[in-house]
Amino acid sequence: MNEAAKVYWRSFWKEESDPPFVSAWSFDASVDELAQPVVDGLKTAICSGLIFYQIEQEQLPEKGNYGIVLNRLEEPVAFISNNRCAGYSYE
Repeated sequence: MNEAAKVYWRSFWKEESDPPFVSAWSFDASVDELAQPVVDGLKTAICSGLIFYQIEQEQLPEKGNYGIVLNRLEEPVAFISNNRCAGYSYE
């Protein structure tokens, strides 16, 4: 998480201890075009392939995790919380 995202998080989270997991990320394609609907409250769900988490050795999303959405300049633009996570197989 970059410094701007850390400052953004601290301005939002006023609890004594942080939740178990907070990440900062941007959409891979059309970064700003996909981030803006999140900011506007229109985009409320996302999906990704399991293989990408495995390749990057990143933690899978879980209910209760928080995220900071970044724009193409890696500036924080929105907070998100995972209210529900599910895995589906498409074969």
